[in-house]
Amino acid sequence: ENPYPPPEAVIKAIQDAATGPLNRYPDPTAKSFRNEASRVLGVFGWGGIRQEPVVQCVTRREPCHKVLMGIGSGKE
Repeated sequence: ENPYPPPEAVIKAIQDAATGPLNRYPDPTAKSFRNEASRVLGVFGWGGIRQEPVVQCVTRREPCHKVLMGIGSGKE
């Protein structure tokens, strides 16, 4: 137990965060994260199960953007 209270900035940050919508579960598609990661990294991001368009673009050697693709084990 800490005898000192949290800094006012921490209390305000918690209060500000609690005034917005509270979601129990995160976005399953992580769309906002994928969009921001694509923008920051300068690559095309594609998420979800349907990755055929990206695979076709890469395997056909068509001119396309840089592609960052992660493939899980299927056990997640």
